[in-house]
Amino acid sequence: MLIDLVTWCSQNIGLSLNSKEIEQKSKEMYQWLVPYCKSPLYQYLQDVLCSNFRDDIQLLKLRFGQNLSLKAVALKLQKTEDVIALRLTRIKQYLQTQLQEQIQNTLSISLVSLTSAEKQIAALVDEYLSTAPYGNFELQEREEI
Repeated sequence: MLIDLVTWCSQNIGLSLNSKEIEQKSKEMYQWLVPYCKSPLYQYLQDVLCSNFRDDIQLLKLRFGQNLSLKAVALKLQKTEDVIALRLTRIKQYLQTQLQEQIQNTLSISLVSLTSAEKQIAALVDEYLSTAPYGNFELQEREEI
């Protein structure tokens, strides 16, 4: 895509870029494109969480939003660490499965043939959980009432 842009600029407006400028433009485009592409996936994950795991939002907020240890979360919620770890594992697995199905259905592709798809989806879910706007979940919940 960047090569096409550089070619078009050169042909149509007489702008030629050197390799350093192209590299800089590439970084700028990447910084814009990645969040843009992740945004609908993050929104989908937020919708899944709010629809299926309302009772676990506090757990997620403590673990990922406040970056508390499993032990600290367990103490705050008066549960065992094993219960917290199991709940987190189930949430992550559910989100991964739902996201994989959503991608396959939306893009009409099979991710089975892509060897790293499962790892990339797991990494995306982990990244989302670490950066999710948990405060907005509470606002969304209040608006729905």
